[in-house]
Amino acid sequence: MRISRDDAPGPAHVPTDGTDRAAVARLAVAVLLALGVLVAPHVGTTSAEFTGVDTSVATFTTSDDFAAVPAPEPVTP
Repeated sequence: MRISRDDAPGPAHVPTDGTDRAAVARLAVAVLLALGVLVAPHVGTTSAEFTGVDTSVATFTTSDDFAAVPAPEPVTP
């Protein structure tokens, strides 16, 4: 049996106006990213200013005994 073009199964819904929602969504995201790039340099920056001086003392010590850990005794069956 031969299937004509009219009888062939097709997509459930084909937009009649030719718009593709995914393409429109991608375009909207691209435009928003472009606007963000254009607006970002005009946004004021913040910075911290450290005016106080604070000193502290730290002492680091290490162990005097760095001997190797002895190997465990082998188990004989």
